[in-house]
Amino acid sequence: MYLKLLLLITSFNYDVAGDPTGATDSTQAFKDAATYSRNAYKAYDTSTGRSGFSETIRIPPGKYKISDEITNWSPVVNIIGEDAVIIQTDTNKKTFNFTDGWQIKITGVQFVGGANSVYLTNANVDYTTITLRDCKFKDTSSYAVYMPNYLSCKAVIDNPMWVMCNAALYSNCDTTTIRDAYVQGFGGDNCFVNMHGVMHIDDSILVPTTSFPHQFWIKNYGHLFCTSVRFSGEASGGLPVLKHVGVLGKVYPYMGSKVVFQFCQLSAGSAKYAGAAVVTLDNGLPQLLKFDSCNYLVEIPLVYDTGSLAGILADSTVKKNMLSIVYEDCVSWPIMASGRVSDKLVPYFKVK
Repeated sequence: MYLKLLLLITSFNYDVAGDPTGATDSTQAFKDAATYSRNAYKAYDTSTGRSGFSETIRIPPGKYKISDEITNWSPVVNIIGEDAVIIQTDTNKKTFNFTDGWQIKITGVQFVGGANSVYLTNANVDYTTITLRDCKFKDTSSYAVYMPNYLSCKAVIDNPMWVMCNAALYSNCDTTTIRDAYVQGFGGDNCFVNMHGVMHIDDSILVPTTSFPHQFWIKNYGHLFCTSVRFSGEASGGLPVLKHVGVLGKVYPYMGSKVVFQFCQLSAGSAKYAGAAVVTLDNGLPQLLKFDSCNYLVEIPLVYDTGSLAGILADSTVKKNMLSIVYEDCVSWPIMASGRVSDKLVPYFKVK
């Protein structure tokens, strides 16, 4: 309904003129659309070119095959798909490459194949935003949504679906919000990477199709807040949730990082493997680690230490007085049972 209303009130300025049957290659048609968007860009602030608008690009219903990256987009672009599927036939190439984008909106597009479906980078431009709504990503050979460089960016991804991508999202943005997502399997070491900022994952379902000892859902260097998320739970073994590599605060203002799970299903399947845990500490430790009203279904460690914890806690510059691990109103086996929590962390643990 939302998409239909949006289409009714949006004035489309350019329709992609590709082959909707997928019988012939539509690369040039998409390159023409990108060039059109750049030529139509109108800047309000001519001194920087970082404020303004471009015209809306519409992708009509159909299945479009491309064989090259689509670049040269306007830094401000709004792309709307009407039941449009874009198939990148080269597994090593990106699909949409926004190399200097700073206000990107994509709605209702399905991406299949390629290395990255959506790639965004710029020279750390302030007030960068990217909004992906009602998009589907399938069979990518790398991260479907890839934002590798440090970005002063607000990224919002609403109602996405990732199906058998090698990985879903790599974000180096200040804030990343993922809502109402569905993930069906992934093939790499991790599904989501939060490189430095604040990542929210809310009201989402994450389902593994297979489980391997090296896989985990999230690699986190910054702040992570997950609310009403189902992690794993498959009989084939499920996956540990988080590998945390962000360090404790050492310099003023000793912010460290925060990791909070609220109303989540934090579980692995019955065929759990050695070393499986909800949170694995890999040369890092969040300042606050909180589990609030979560279901915890299988007797695996809540926190697993790869061997770095003793060194972190022995460092005299680490502000250990700021460290807190909170376990509140969760459904579980006895959390303080032997092996569930590292002995080194027991002094910082609070069970409510």
